[in-house]
Amino acid sequence: MLYDKLEMRRPEAITPAERLLRLRARAEQQLVEEAQLNRHREAASRLLAADEEALRSLLGSARARVRAWRETEVCSLDYIERWEALLELPIERLAAEMVGDCNGWGRALRQCSPFAGKSFQ
Repeated sequence: MLYDKLEMRRPEAITPAERLLRLRARAEQQLVEEAQLNRHREAASRLLAADEEALRSLLGSARARVRAWRETEVCSLDYIERWEALLELPIERLAAEMVGDCNGWGRALRQCSPFAGKSFQ
């Protein structure tokens, strides 16, 4: 059976305590994702409000971080290539993609983002 092969338990075999733990884990993950989205909203607002010099600096830092990922292979090539492409977009479009679905990659890209850390807070 599928459940046996995947070492999963049938839904009816899950205890109420396990069900509560799963619900809690989902709720915690949702809070993490909401915090990531809020940080990216703030970063997008900063980018949109930045003067030319500040914008060059912010984008330069983000591009340098993505280059470092590529050189050190610390994250998936999927993320690296997508961020490289996003960072070449016009700023209005980049800002929209940072907080949007990004062709189904939005949540994943916000987990591995060059707009994290002290330089973007």
